[in-house]
Amino acid sequence: MSRIGARGEDRGPLRARRRIWMFCAVGLVAIAGSAVISSIPLLRVRSEVDSLRADDLAFQQIADLHTSLADLQIFVEPRLAGLAAASPSDIAHAGALGVAVSADAHAVATTLPAMGLIGTAEDFKSAGAAFKKATAGLGLVASGRQTAVVVAAIAAERVAFARL
Repeated sequence: MSRIGARGEDRGPLRARRRIWMFCAVGLVAIAGSAVISSIPLLRVRSEVDSLRADDLAFQQIADLHTSLADLQIFVEPRLAGLAAASPSDIAHAGALGVAVSADAHAVATTLPAMGLIGTAEDFKSAGAAFKKATAGLGLVASGRQTAVVVAAIAAERVAFARL
């Protein structure tokens, strides 16, 4: 086979250049294909990491709720046991703790269904509603008088706390 074209020029270097460019194109396609194939497991791991991050966030929110509930009980329980009249600062502090519990409970209630725990979320919402109702009844304790209604309100709050 002759390397000389119809016009008499040498086509050997031209063919060599085409081969070089062809090999470069094949090499680039192979590198791109390898990059795509090797990124598939990385993308799968990424979705697992996102799932674990969401679970960790949910567990953190649950821990925050437990901490808020414990803070509220540590503050309220001695005052319930003594039945002393509450000062305005005590009422304000208990209100702030109640707001923190409410915010943490709302965060947990929205996170549980996202984790697929719909039944647990419904149970939690009903327990949270009972706790909110029971703590609203503790306003009677602020007077410091021990009556049957006050004792019943304290008992209802303790039961609701244990259920939550």
